[in-house]
Amino acid sequence: MNSRKRSQSGFTLLEVMVVVVLVGIIVTFATLSLDSGGLEREMQEEARRMQQLIRVAREEAILQTVELALLLEEDAYSFEVLQERKWAPVAGDKLLRRRPLHDGLTMEVSLEDLEFKLGEDKDDDSVRVLMLSSGEVTPFEVTLRADTLDVVYLVRSDGLGRTEIEGPVPVI
Repeated sequence: MNSRKRSQSGFTLLEVMVVVVLVGIIVTFATLSLDSGGLEREMQEEARRMQQLIRVAREEAILQTVELALLLEEDAYSFEVLQERKWAPVAGDKLLRRRPLHDGLTMEVSLEDLEFKLGEDKDDDSVRVLMLSSGEVTPFEVTLRADTLDVVYLVRSDGLGRTEIEGPVPVI
């Protein structure tokens, strides 16, 4: 009998698995390095969402002849309606529901030149921006920021119903 060794060509299963693991690790690091703008993108989307919701709430206040407020808290914002001389959450409206901020984002509020850092004062950890049935809105500026970023986004209103976004604004 003629015993010849057959030469094998190709890769072993172990070699293929090592290559797959290495490619997976490289792709993971590439994805993480490309997604560095994720938190800034979240901040920009939150600013746009807040701007549009304020416009909707202001129009609702005018059309329904009710007094509404934007309640700004340390980690969220929501809308309230004045009922029997007390503020209550807007019920049954999915648009004006409570909106938690993305992890890592914080808000600072300025109302008519008075500044509030939400969460620092335990006695008063929320601020209301009024939206009256007459169309008036308390002049305000909300600063959205993240400790890990060197930019902020501003949402502001002039009191006459114009709500604008400015950003990204470099932190000085």
